[in-house]
Amino acid sequence: MGKHGGDHMPGDRKQVDDVNLLSQGGTQASYLTSRIKRDHPEILERMKAGEFKSVRQAAIEAGIVKIPTILEEKAG
Repeated sequence: MGKHGGDHMPGDRKQVDDVNLLSQGGTQASYLTSRIKRDHPEILERMKAGEFKSVRQAAIEAGIVKIPTILEEKAG
C-alpha cells in the first residue's frame, strides 16, 4: 500500500465489500493491516505482541474502523 490517494481512472469502480470501492480501501484484514502499518506503527507493534484479538480490533483502536453509536445507527 502506498501513499494516501492516488491516480484513479474514470470507471475504476470495483467493489471490495458491500460498502467500499477498491480505490477507497475496505474491511479486509490485509487492507486494515496495511493501513495500520502505514499510519499507526505503534499499534502494529502492539498487534505483533498479541495485544489485540483481531486486526479489526486493532483498526478500531487506530481509528480506521469507526463503530457507530446507537444515535448514529438510529439516525441513519
